[in-house]
Amino acid sequence: MKHLLLIGEHDKGLGVPFHPSTVSGRRLREMTAALGVAVTFENMVTPEDGVLAPAHLDHLRGIARRSDAVVLLGAFVQRALRPLFPEAVSLPHPGARRPVDLKRLRDGLRLLAGAQP
Repeated sequence: MKHLLLIGEHDKGLGVPFHPSTVSGRRLREMTAALGVAVTFENMVTPEDGVLAPAHLDHLRGIARRSDAVVLLGAFVQRALRPLFPEAVSLPHPGARRPVDLKRLRDGLRLLAGAQP
């Protein structure tokens, strides 16, 4: 079974990346549930201090090594983490308002999972 690491910016203080009570969390969980892959949701910054701490970066790198693909969600995360994860795939954030961005996200996740877009 394939494994995807999906990285967002922060958890809005809810303690869970892409919390199901948020629009982005509901959308992303709905999209990934239908893919038949293992998914790990993570944040770029820690909720305690709001920065990318070295220990947290090591944590993300460890998960990335065990994943088939690393996905950077949203422009802010992409700008910050692209130098640290050059092999990562950039996709729109699940909280995007434009339908075309949500389609790109859905299609990108399907391709990474090995399904047809």
